[in-house]
Amino acid sequence: QDNARVRVFGQDIDRDNLVASELPQDLVLVEYEIDGTLYCDGVRTARQVHAFDLFYDKVAAQGGKIINIISRVGKIPPKQY
Repeated sequence: QDNARVRVFGQDIDRDNLVASELPQDLVLVEYEIDGTLYCDGVRTARQVHAFDLFYDKVAAQGGKIINIISRVGKIPPKQY
């Protein structure tokens, strides 16, 4: 797995406070649950599958599960962000 294709954007993100016009198009949000607690982290990647691969390994190792993956969150082209 090539984790260099995924860059962490933020952890414990509050989706309700995100402003699409201020975010890059390659932002992917990953919602996951560990021990009954829901988390939302953001990563920048060109392909959603890279985010899934990274988080599946991270979350499964802690006994959790991925709930949702949301891609193309932002409006700013990646090279302009």
